[in-house]
Amino acid sequence: MTRVPSAAIATEGIDPAEVIGRPFPLSASIQRSCAEIYHDTCTPIFERLDRFQNEPRDPEWASRIEDRLRQLVGTVAAGQATVRQVECRTTLCAMEVEWRYKNMMLDTWQDEVLRREVLETGAIVGFENSNSEEKLQVTFEVYFRRLSP
Repeated sequence: MTRVPSAAIATEGIDPAEVIGRPFPLSASIQRSCAEIYHDTCTPIFERLDRFQNEPRDPEWASRIEDRLRQLVGTVAAGQATVRQVECRTTLCAMEVEWRYKNMMLDTWQDEVLRREVLETGAIVGFENSNSEEKLQVTFEVYFRRLSP
C-alpha cells in the first residue's frame, strides 16, 4: 500500500464504493516513526490500512462514529488536541490526532457509544514542531468495528 501525505478527506455525500482504493493519508511524522522506530508495531497496522483501503463506506455507521471520535477528542483534550483526519469505512476507522503536549493517547473507553462499537487495535506516535516551534505529538490509531452480539 502506498502511504500518502496528510490531506483533507471528503466522505460526506459520496457513493460508498467510491472510497475503495483510496488510502488514508498519513502525516510525515507517522511515516518517519514507522521507518525509524516502530517497525514491528507498524506492520500489523499497515496490514489493517490495506484492508481499510479496500473497504466501501457504511455511510450511517461511519459518519456516526467519526462524529463520536471528534467529540471525544474535543471533550478529553479540552483544546489541547486537534483531529487532523478521521475516516471510517465498513469495519475499520483510522484517525490521526495532533496533541499540544506529550504522552497523550485517546481512550475510547471514556465514551459509552465508542466502547460498545469500536476496539482500538494499534497506535503509532510521531513528533513534529509547529510553525511556532512548539513540540507536537501526533498519534495515529486504527479501530475495528465491534460486531453486535
